[in-house]
Amino acid sequence: ADRRIQHGDAAPGEILREDFLTYYRLSPAELARRLGTDVSTVTSLLDEHTHVTAELAERLAAVFAPPSRYSLALQLQYDLWQAAQPSGASH
Repeated sequence: ADRRIQHGDAAPGEILREDFLTYYRLSPAELARRLGTDVSTVTSLLDEHTHVTAELAERLAAVFAPPSRYSLALQLQYDLWQAAQPSGASH
């Protein structure tokens, strides 16, 4: 996901799924427990069906240590990349 982060075409859920969960060896259920949220919320984020909100960014920061603005910046960068894509070309 590193190259994709630089280009803005990596969704925050993809980065979380491929980099953070793998590195920390966490299941979606364990991440949900640590975040204090439903596993369906985590699964929706990992499957790229939901966006990182300010509240979720704060919770992610408490679990993984990057500042909450990191998660929000990834979300914004991805949203801008999607908006720049021709219709039908985004994920």
